[in-house]
Amino acid sequence: MKYLALPNLDKVPTIADAASVAEYLDGSAVIQIALGRTIDAIDESKGMVVPIGTATDGTYIWPLSLSYYVKAHSVSPPEELLERARKSDYRAPDVHDSVIEELRAHQMGEDPESAVPVRSNLPGEPVTESPFDL
Repeated sequence: MKYLALPNLDKVPTIADAASVAEYLDGSAVIQIALGRTIDAIDESKGMVVPIGTATDGTYIWPLSLSYYVKAHSVSPPEELLERARKSDYRAPDVHDSVIEELRAHQMGEDPESAVPVRSNLPGEPVTESPFDL
């Protein structure tokens, strides 16, 4: 998979189909998400509204902030991701859970085979949800 960085927000072009592209980004699988937010780098008056984390469509990985900037400011994502969203009619593909777990473990510097669950339901019951699930 290829990691796509957030574009330079000072020079990035805008797109007319931003709402549809944002749907694609929002429909993709979240790998990690932080509880906090960061400041909008384009309009600081909006305050701490930008999500922190990563998402994937199974081919690319990008910061969650990308979806925010596409929605809020019509910022264009990197060309290869924009092209993929448009070719798929703005529908994000399903990403298998095992791929997501592997990516989470990799980002946390863990071996996915030895990852320890961080939350369970009740003592003695199997883990049925992840803190990363939304």
